[in-house]
Formats: sequence, structure tokens, C-alpha cells
Amino acid sequence: MRTIEMYENAPDGSTLEVRLTPEGGPFTGNVLFSTSGPVDDVTWPDADIRPGPKKQPLSRGKAYMVEFHLAFMSEATATIATQIRKPNGDLYSTPKVWEVDGQQGDPELRVLIIRTEA
Repeated sequence: MRTIEMYENAPDGSTLEVRLTPEGGPFTGNVLFSTSGPVDDVTWPDADIRPGPKKQPLSRGKAYMVEFHLAFMSEATATIATQIRKPNGDLYSTPKVWEVDGQQGDPELRVLIIRTEA
């Protein structure tokens, strides 16, 4: 899977769900969540996304960037899983999943871009 993934035309009122697993893996992670417009960026710490899911409502006409930052303390595989649920609870599009292998001291970055319907 690529290091950058994208969702286009996500429905207004849908919800982004983010999780990082395994819960006890020898790595740490956080997410920088950015929204278009005059809105402050927000950092979600490891405890919010692991095991997750961290849920974030999405609004019409917005663009979002979700940066996943990982740091490995020893050899491990971290799984980043994202999906979007429509307002009725159904899945929107295909979930995005990254299997990220790392060694001690490795930093890793994955990016998800979301654009909602206009």
C-alpha cells in the first residue's frame, strides 16, 4: 500500500474511524488531524488511537489531512486502519489499511487525505 491514501467525496455527516494495533506492540503512534479553513490542528495521542477507534465527524465541503506518526522501540509490525462510516452507519468506500514494519529507532509516516462532497 502507498504511503499516501485518499478518500474523495465522503458524505456530509459521515464519521472517520482510526485505529492502531496491536495494542501492546513495541511502538508508539500519534495522529495530526488537520482541517481546511480557520480551524486549529489537533493531535490525537497513542491512547486515543490504540486500540481505537478514534472517531471524527466530517463536514460538507471540507478537506482533511490525517498524518500518522509511528516510532518503533524494537522490531514490530504496526497496523493502521481507517474507514469512513456514512450517517446511516454503512461503510463508505474501501477501508484503508497499512501494515508498517519497523526496527528499533525507525520513524514512519503515513498520510490520509479526505475530501468531502461539496
